[in-house]
Amino acid sequence: MPHRLRIRLVLAGLALTVAACAGSTAAPSTPPAATPVATPASTPSAAAASAVPTASPTTPSSATDAYPLVAGYQGHFTGSWNNTTFATTGSMTWDITADPSARTVDITVNVGGHFFGGPGGPPESIKLTHLADGVIKGASSAFGDVSGTITPDGALAITLTNIPGGVISKVEITGTFVGNNTISMTYTVSFVAGGTASGTVKLNRS
Repeated sequence: MPHRLRIRLVLAGLALTVAACAGSTAAPSTPPAATPVATPASTPSAAAASAVPTASPTTPSSATDAYPLVAGYQGHFTGSWNNTTFATTGSMTWDITADPSARTVDITVNVGGHFFGGPGGPPESIKLTHLADGVIKGASSAFGDVSGTITPDGALAITLTNIPGGVISKVEITGTFVGNNTISMTYTVSFVAGGTASGTVKLNRS
């Protein structure tokens, strides 16, 4: 082959190669998408998660708490009242129930005869809610407003005021709880018109 013809063939091959490369439409490669990095959940700091304080239950003082004493008298008590001034008498019963969770005591009192100068009414229930403080208080439709104190060893002092009927201005009662079986009381009745009357009450577990 002549030398000039060989050169032309080489140049033609180079031209075809360049044309082929120039006409290529291959898309450039796409770089891989970045993988998202998971963000760890934020943990609240100890300062942010401040705990709500829990109130501690109040422990009753042994110097005033009369609930254990009175609760120990749960049951049925029977006895009588005696008015030593007017020489009158009648029956009396107490039914005592205790609620340990609420630390309250219910006393249902049933009085026979003319205890306050009139016929006895239906049984009357009185709820004692402040025995942890040694306090007796409440309202009664038969006995008026009841207020007083009782000590952990059973010494009782009660005053009744606003007694229905308009005849009696107040009744003052003192007494003792003895041995889980006996309740003894003395009372003095003060009349609106003047004068007083005294008497006793004694109840025994039955």
